[in-house]
Amino acid sequence: MTAYPADLAVHLDATLTTVCYCWRLTRGDGVAAGFTDHDLPLTVDGTVCEPQAGFSASEARASLGLAIDTTDVEGALSSPLLDEADIVAGKFDGATVETFLVNWRKPED
Repeated sequence: MTAYPADLAVHLDATLTTVCYCWRLTRGDGVAAGFTDHDLPLTVDGTVCEPQAGFSASEARASLGLAIDTTDVEGALSSPLLDEADIVAGKFDGATVETFLVNWRKPED
C-alpha cells in the first residue's frame, strides 16, 4: 500500500481533487530534471517539473507484501533538458525515475 503525506491523503478523500503526476529523472551524477502531465510548471520537493514533456501515466497498481508498487509510464520524453549528446555519452544510463502524485494547487503536500 502506498502511504501518502497526511495533507495529500485528506485531499484525496475529498469529493473533488486537483491532482496530477510528476516525474523526477536523476542521472548517476546527481543531475535531476522534472516533468509533469499538468499544464503549468510545478515545484515538487525542490525540483521544477516542466509541463508537456510527453509523459502520461497509464496504469498504477498496488502490491501486497514486500513487493514494490509499480506504475507504467508511456510516451516519448521530449525536453530541451535532455541533450542528445548526453544520451549518446551514456549520462542517463542507470538513471532513476521517481513518480509523484501531486495536488497541483498545493504541490508542497
